[in-house]
Amino acid sequence: MTSPPPQAACLTPPAIGGIALIQVVGRNAIGAVNPHLLKGQRPVDLAQWRADELRLCRLVDGSETIDDAVVCVRTNESGEQVIDLNLHGGARIVQRALLMLQREGVRIVEPAELLHTCWPTPTRLAAKALPLLLTARTRRTAVWLARLPDLLRERVATIIAAVRSGPPADAVAALDSLLADARRAQLLIHGVRAVLVGKPNSGKSTLANALAEREHAVVSDTPGTTRDWTEHPAAIEGVPFTIVDTAGIRHTDDPIEAEAIARARRQVLTAHVIIRVNDLTQPPDKQDEDLFGADGQAAGEQTPLVDVYNKVDLPVHPKQAARGEGKPSVRISARTGQGIDRLRSLLLDQIGLPCQADWPAAPFTAEQIECCRQAKAALTGVSPDRPRAVDCLEKMRG
Repeated sequence: MTSPPPQAACLTPPAIGGIALIQVVGRNAIGAVNPHLLKGQRPVDLAQWRADELRLCRLVDGSETIDDAVVCVRTNESGEQVIDLNLHGGARIVQRALLMLQREGVRIVEPAELLHTCWPTPTRLAAKALPLLLTARTRRTAVWLARLPDLLRERVATIIAAVRSGPPADAVAALDSLLADARRAQLLIHGVRAVLVGKPNSGKSTLANALAEREHAVVSDTPGTTRDWTEHPAAIEGVPFTIVDTAGIRHTDDPIEAEAIARARRQVLTAHVIIRVNDLTQPPDKQDEDLFGADGQAAGEQTPLVDVYNKVDLPVHPKQAARGEGKPSVRISARTGQGIDRLRSLLLDQIGLPCQADWPAAPFTAEQIECCRQAKAALTGVSPDRPRAVDCLEKMRG
């Protein structure tokens, strides 16, 4: 019977990085990869290598060199050959390598399809966390996810002990804390969406570039340069963020600008935190306090709002001297970087992930969160049902 073709996937997240890992798995994986590896000018035979030995080779496609690669080969528990190609992390390099393997008859698959054959997991919790590692957007997130299953098992075990022998109210409080941490865990896994709003020329695009630490947005002194919202990936103390730059909000009769403003207001509804950018060089007016419209104001009441007073490096208008007292705010210069670190800390505080705090050992799937809710419901009835609550928690920890 003919063996199925080898499979390959890029196991590192789809973002710019120093290293990208392509894994090839199958009975004839070596046959597919061998023709494309050279040591100097000599061909390489992976079948002669010791298991897990690392060697530097050239990955070639015909007469063209794709990249220098650190390569190792081993056999998994199913008897399949497993080849790891560690390449530079550019998306173009990864794409060329995968297309080359595809021409050799290798089937390109989603990374999760290779996990069960190459990454054994000791517990159900670890198996649930492993696919999330493939999409981790920061190193700190990846380290947290790798440790999370063990940390969560320990925390749930403590709550189970409280359910069995302590006052039900104490167990319910512990479950409430667990559910609150589950919301924070989702921000760490999927990222925080921070939406910038403000009047034209208040410095939103310059601030977006400063927070992203790269020049993504077009910056101009001409008001209204940003005509639609744009997204910029960022990280603050390892917490993944998406910074959303929006069009300046003002009253206008221009239909194109009016549509851009409407889209900006809709983006506010998607925010985990809103950053309202104010221009310190201009006198305040009512429009500074009412930038969202009816829908946005409703979102602003439920979503953390940080007021940023920008252009502190320029002469400040006298009427701006005392603004920002009594609410989360910071004075900055997006152009020079003054106050940006303070803003980063303030953003983390507003989403409940302060800089110096440990990241939570929390439920990280919808199934786990539902088990937690059911355990709480079992303890908050007229007659607390401790066995049912324990059963729900045992399911959660696997």
